[in-house]
Amino acid sequence: MPIIANTKELLEGNIFMTHHTTYYADVFLNKVKNISNLVLNKNIKSVMEIGFNSGFSTLLMLISNPNIHITCYDLGEHKYTIPCYQKLREIFKDRINIIIEDSRKTLPSDNDIYDLWDNYIIKYNLKSLNTEYNSHYHDIKYVIKNA
Repeated sequence: MPIIANTKELLEGNIFMTHHTTYYADVFLNKVKNISNLVLNKNIKSVMEIGFNSGFSTLLMLISNPNIHITCYDLGEHKYTIPCYQKLREIFKDRINIIIEDSRKTLPSDNDIYDLWDNYIIKYNLKSLNTEYNSHYHDIKYVIKNA
């Protein structure tokens, strides 16, 4: 958080906090659980994340699975993005890489194979959670329990 505070820029929404705040929000708990449950599978080794922002979800994945390597795509439009990435790179070394560019332009030439979130969504029949926090900053899903 000191890195973000030092930039004097408001924090964009992430998996723990609401947009433009540094307050933890329980509304994102399902999203946190989904990500951590997904990467606890030690067969997950290669992950692509579009939208690194300040790296909270990347950090969660890196600490949850010591086998995981993450390639992040980000526009790099926030002052805190590169310093947050550098801090994670310092700790996790080559397990994290970032590409600062519009993923719509760079993804077509990315020939790497990644273990996909989409498979997890299909496998567990996850549905979008409708909350007051719905925005392009969050993709919150939950499991519909059978009656």
